[in-house]
Formats: sequence, C-alpha cells, structure tokens
Amino acid sequence: MLKPEDLIAANPGLSVETFLIGKTIRIPFFQSQADFIPYEKQTQNVTHQVKRGETLYSISKAYDVSVEDIEKANPMLGSGLKTNMKLIVPVKVTSLDENVRTREIEANRLLRPSNETQRTDVIRVGLLLPFLDKTSGQHLRLQEYYEGFLLAVNRMKKDGANIEVYVFEIGSRAKLESLLGTMEMEDLHLLIGGMTDDQIKILSDFTKRHNIKYIIPFSSKNSEVQNNNNIFQVNSPQSYLYSKASRVFMEIFRNANVVIVNVSGYSDKAEFLSTLKSDLKRKNVRYNEISLTSNFSTDILPLLQNNVENVIIPSTGDSGALREITNALDKVHQAHQGINTRLFGYPEWQTYNPEIKKALHQYGTYFYTSFYVDEQDIETSKFIENFKFWYGRELINTYPKYGLFGYDTGIFFLNAVHRFGTNFEQRINRIPSNSLQFAFNFERVNNWGGFINTGLYLIHYDVNNAVYKINKSR
Repeated sequence: MLKPEDLIAANPGLSVETFLIGKTIRIPFFQSQADFIPYEKQTQNVTHQVKRGETLYSISKAYDVSVEDIEKANPMLGSGLKTNMKLIVPVKVTSLDENVRTREIEANRLLRPSNETQRTDVIRVGLLLPFLDKTSGQHLRLQEYYEGFLLAVNRMKKDGANIEVYVFEIGSRAKLESLLGTMEMEDLHLLIGGMTDDQIKILSDFTKRHNIKYIIPFSSKNSEVQNNNNIFQVNSPQSYLYSKASRVFMEIFRNANVVIVNVSGYSDKAEFLSTLKSDLKRKNVRYNEISLTSNFSTDILPLLQNNVENVIIPSTGDSGALREITNALDKVHQAHQGINTRLFGYPEWQTYNPEIKKALHQYGTYFYTSFYVDEQDIETSKFIENFKFWYGRELINTYPKYGLFGYDTGIFFLNAVHRFGTNFEQRINRIPSNSLQFAFNFERVNNWGGFINTGLYLIHYDVNNAVYKINKSR
C-alpha cells in the first residue's frame, strides 16, 4: 500500500506550498505478486451484533452492502438470523474509513518541512576541479576561482564559522573515482566542482548516495539537476534567463513602442526574441520589425513615435551590428531631436570597448545579465584590493571574473550552512545574497530534482554616464 511517506521520499521538493492542482509528482511503484484491487472495490470486515428486530435487509442498508455479501461472509446464516448473533460485514473502504481525516492531517504534516536545523560544528567543503588542465588557460581561471573561494572562507571565519576545505585535482576519471572512495569525501557537507558531463555525472551519483549538497559552478547544460535533489546549479541555462529577461522587459516597457531590428546572418538571440514576441502578443503589446540595411536611418522613421518611449532591440548581440544601429540612430536624432529612443540588449554588451559604451549611455541602454561587476561599489572595491594584497596580482580580465565568482559562490553556500545547517534548502529564499558579481535566486526544477539559479540583473547605462545595477532575480 502506498503511504504518504513514500510520496515525500520520491518528491523531496513537495511541500504545502508546492502541492497544488496541476503539479506533476512522481508516484513510486512497488512490485507485488498480489492482484491489484481498485480502491473503490476494496472492503474491510467489521463485526455487527444483531439486535432485536433487525433483519438482514436493515443491516445491509445500514452498512451499504448487499444481503448476498453478508450471507457469503456468514455461512451460519443458513440456519436463520438470531438476536445477539455476531456477523461479519464486508464494508467498502470508501464508506468505512473513519480515519481519513486523521491520515489527511498526518500527510499534511509530512508536507510541512521540519523547522529543525541540522547544524554542524565544522563545515566540511570539497573543491574538486581539473586544476592542471591548461587548455585555453583554464588552469589560471580555476586557480583564481579557488583563490576567491578562500577569501570567502576567510570572511566566514571572521563571522564565527568553523570551516575545513579539501581541494583535489580531478583530471582523470580513475583519479576521481578513487578519490570518492575515501572517508574524507563521504563526510563532506558541500561538494563544489566538476567541469565535464562525465565528471558531473560521477559527482552527482556520489552526492546522491551520501546525501551531500552538490554545487555545479560552471556547466549550464548538464541534466543531472533534473534528478538529484541535492544539486545547486549556479550557471543559469539560457532558457531560464530568456524567460525572466522577457518578463522584466514586459514590466518596464509595457507602454513603450517596441522595434525589433533584424540583422541578416545572425541567429544568436533567436530564442530570446521568440520568447519575447510570445509575451508581447500574450499581453497585446504591439511591436514592429525592421531589417538593418544601408537605408536603416530613413526606413526606421515611420516606426518611431514622438509621444512615447521607443525601445530598439537588435536581433544579435554582435558589436558591429550594434555600432551600425547606433550610428544610424545618431542621424535620426540629428534630424528629429524630439524622438526619445532607448536600446535593450544582451549580457555581452558589458564587454565592449569604451567607444561603444559611450553610445550605450547616449541611448539610455538597458541589458539583462546574470553577472555584472560594478567597480564603483565599495564592497567590490574592497574585494579587488584584498585579492591583490593576498595574491600580489590583479584579477584576470575575463567575463565573468573567476575570483569574484569563487567568492560569491563561497559566501552564499557557506553562509547557508552556517546559518541554517545542512538542510538549508528548506530556507533557500532566506539566505542573504550580498554577492558582488553574480545574481543568485535558486528555484527547484521539479519535486524530485535540484535547484537552478535564475538570478538576473538589469543593467542601466543612463544618459548621465551613471550605471545602475538592478537586481530582478525575484
């Protein structure tokens, strides 16, 4: 018989809040040699003592069973019904069940997460990465990630956390599998690492067996998170970003005149634009499309409006196409100064040269991204200075910056265990996210899977050369 405990075990993400109409859940199947009897046909025997004046008919009506069923269960009725005789009555479970409400209360109790915090005196963390892989300078980036993580450990120790860090090179499959056989690995509370699908699969299976929280920092395309409730995938899949970025666009520009500029030969933003167009149509927001040609500055004029904000969205994040569009818009504004235009775009725009960024400011540009470094921020400046003090060099000029990546990841998850114990996932939305570069907002992918980071920033380059980093994660 399937019990509420079986459903909870098969769906770790189930709670009172998520157990909703239309929700997909897993139903565990238990192999049995017994014949399956539909619930509505199941019976349970009760004993009835015959009272004076009762008949088989009146007893059958009282229990909603047939006279024939009572006679089959009581062969002694062949000699007639007598007062004080004890009968077995096969009552339908659906009619009988006096304990339904009790069981419902117990099931709801199981759906409510325990408030008990599983605290640990020492937080044991394993960092498992291919530190010696020199492909495209990967070893330097991973070293910087580790160094940033150590600065997070140092910060958390100042806040009273007791932390042990175990760092391992996992270049080969044999080395990784051998490493996972050690006692130190089985006692971890957090495991961070894995680069390839093969490494992530091995680490996922291990953390699933030993109930260890597993943070996947870099991969955004691995499917292990779908079936391992211990996984936290930090790098957001593009589809999640597109969905949230489109929602944010609809919030901010719902009253704007939207113009999509299609650039021939590029399809890098096709999925995002498909999502955005669907949302625009669903909300009955009109939009126009135009191709980027040599006559763009004149072709776009009929699509622009004087009395509203015009938002221009290129169909690619390419810098050359962006430069062509801003040059054409310069001509438009020289001839029609009353027109108000903005650009909306993509994460890679933060990487472009000062000349392009100047143009982005000129048009009050917005773009979405899951990471952004505001070097004017006080805490970020302190980290950069501290990194240089400890390691004697600047952060590598990459997007994202790996030192900050390691620091943000460390602060978030070490803080989670320090504050809420090893079952911190029950309070995932209460974990402070004072990250310097990455937006963090972890959502469970399904009732039996893990968590994916859906954090999102909206970056605004305003016309006064100021930059605003707006957290739109929730």
